[in-house]
Amino acid sequence: MWDVLLLAALAGASPLSALKILYPVESEVLPDAMEGFAYQKPCEASPASPGIVWTATGLPSGLTIAGLGSFFEQFGSIDGTPAAGSGGKTYNVNILADDGMGGRDSVNVTLAVYKPVQFKSTGALGTVPLGVSYSKKLQVTGGYVSMDGSLSFSISSGSLPPGFSFDAATGVLSGTPLTPGNYAFQVTVKDEWSTPTTDTLSCTIKCMDPFVTTSAGALPNALSGTPYSTALQATGGMAPHTWSVAGLPPSFTVSVDGVISGTPNVSDVGLHTLKASVTDSDVPPTTITTALTFDVQPTELVILTASSLPASESGVPYSVALQATGGVAPYTWNVTGLPTSLVVAANGVISGTPDEADAGVYALKAAVTDSYNLMTSTNTVFSLVIAAEGKAPLSITTSFLPVATEGESYSQTLAAAGGDASYAWLVTGLPTGLVLDGDTIVGTPADASQGTYYVSALVTGAEGETANTILTLVVESAAQTTQSEGGAESGGIGGFTPNLVGGATAAGCSMTSTTGSLWLWLVAMVLHSALFVVRRSGRVRAWSR
Repeated sequence: MWDVLLLAALAGASPLSALKILYPVESEVLPDAMEGFAYQKPCEASPASPGIVWTATGLPSGLTIAGLGSFFEQFGSIDGTPAAGSGGKTYNVNILADDGMGGRDSVNVTLAVYKPVQFKSTGALGTVPLGVSYSKKLQVTGGYVSMDGSLSFSISSGSLPPGFSFDAATGVLSGTPLTPGNYAFQVTVKDEWSTPTTDTLSCTIKCMDPFVTTSAGALPNALSGTPYSTALQATGGMAPHTWSVAGLPPSFTVSVDGVISGTPNVSDVGLHTLKASVTDSDVPPTTITTALTFDVQPTELVILTASSLPASESGVPYSVALQATGGVAPYTWNVTGLPTSLVVAANGVISGTPDEADAGVYALKAAVTDSYNLMTSTNTVFSLVIAAEGKAPLSITTSFLPVATEGESYSQTLAAAGGDASYAWLVTGLPTGLVLDGDTIVGTPADASQGTYYVSALVTGAEGETANTILTLVVESAAQTTQSEGGAESGGIGGFTPNLVGGATAAGCSMTSTTGSLWLWLVAMVLHSALFVVRRSGRVRAWSR
């Protein structure tokens, strides 16, 4: 005991004085530290005494406390660099000084360690539709900001999309995209630490409308033999778009921009299921696949054979082929009303050798069905005259009428063959200005008579036998400079007049429509003819079928 007091006296200290930590003081808040940055905080105790040992508990990882050594026995220091992961916390630290001679003192202090500033948001800012308002705050964590201070943001590289702005004080990106595209830029954030901590975020944003296809379900129908074109549609995404289509009929192709085109063949007729895919030019690209249906339909099934079949003669072999167009060949024919000596094949050929008892006028009812089995023609009525044996049947040999012109003189003689040579003609349906003079159509078409006329011609032989046909007469206006070449094919009653492409009608046949008005006209002609058919015996054969 006395040795201790002696030593204390020799050192100039009062043997009764206790060791005391002068700073930091009890409950002091130590200067802030930053993770990853060097830190130092001095400590002092009194009285000075050799061998003072400084210790601390609760310091963050990376920091330690120690005395300063000889001649500075009363001083200590907290030193080091806060380790990674130690930031973002406040530490409660107990500091102890011990002189080894019974003198001890301790204080409790707090130490805040900050993390360096760091972006918490991802740099992938997504896709923004054009013309739609957008706002996004970039989130950060850590960093040191004074009481009245703030973090600061900046665009450190790249460019914002047109129509966008960036708030350097709040880190808010906002605007309304104007131009489609992929945009990349970097944002840097900085805090207010003595040596500011920073972080940089690489950002990407797409400005484009959602990528969708507006082509779905059933495409417009195509018609066999008719050029076809339709455009598939997609919106949004990154242009240009590239299309592909699987399942098209052989006659069709699709361009990369989605145009389906071609001229379908009869073999293409039917309902087709298509798989259409469209890919945009985004990076990476996006592909949309959709199912489509595509119906290739046959053209309208139309009977071409004239309403008045070539006349037949009793005892003379007879054959005539009924003709049709459109639909899907081959066709199947059905004809009712024939005399027992004549038959019709499925392909439409009427053949046989009429008996003498079969002489007369017959009204035949014909229908044709195509192989697609979806189209059946309207029933059509034909007239068939069977002359008595040895008598050439009466027929009209004029097959067309030349084109007429308004205000110009016109003349066309009608011709017939067979029967008795003295013919009487009856013509109806002529345009204004034209009349029948004997066997010749004459006159001058009146002004404003331009158009297409279906002229009904009936010829009666000396013994009352008849033949009839329908001839087409085209009247052009006086202002037209190009005359029609030749005449129109006979036929064409009603709103539909079929066209022959390549070749002509079969022998004894011409083009006709299948409307109700023709049926009524033909029935009238058949009734008229039936009253005047004369057999060689001189007896009149009245209508019996």
